[in-house]
Amino acid sequence: MKGNTAAKKEQQQQQRGVMAAGAAALAVAPFTLGLFHAPHLELRRPAWLSAVPSDDDAESVEKSPLPDSVLPGSAGWGIPTIPKSLLFALAFASYFLVMSGVIYDLIVEPPSVGSAQDERTGAVKPVAIMQYRINGQFIIEGLSAGMLFVLGGLGFIILDKSTAKVMLPRNRILMFLSGFSLVITCCFMCWVFIRSKIPGYMA
Repeated sequence: MKGNTAAKKEQQQQQRGVMAAGAAALAVAPFTLGLFHAPHLELRRPAWLSAVPSDDDAESVEKSPLPDSVLPGSAGWGIPTIPKSLLFALAFASYFLVMSGVIYDLIVEPPSVGSAQDERTGAVKPVAIMQYRINGQFIIEGLSAGMLFVLGGLGFIILDKSTAKVMLPRNRILMFLSGFSLVITCCFMCWVFIRSKIPGYMA
């Protein structure tokens, strides 16, 4: 019985060793194949640790004892950096979709436009705004409201850019006027929009 137990323990240790070796090889494989490139790191003694380090200590801590292949760094992983303009475009597009009520459109699946009967002629005419329902919308209505929010946010961004230090006075005035006009126009259009959705609102 003792011999079987010892053999089992030895077999388990061998399996663990094989698994550890496989995991190490898998971790180093991207660097070995050239997919990632680890930087040449140099570890130096901090200034607060010792004011005047000895030569022996400086040589021992100057370079890392670990190989470069197991020291992946953020600068040498081979991951391409995303341009700031692309990140801004993605964030602005997601803001437009959220403010347009895309989640509501996916869940409720409203029509693009509605229809209403004219009281005078009795003819059916298309309607773009769902009246008397503040928590409901048509698709076109949501996209129009989202565009107003996006243009208003763009106006605030232009106002912020107009305060840059290095800028010609003429460009600064043009950017300030364009941003201010966008903000005021979008605020007024949102007020008209809510008045059309709920007649008599803030009368």
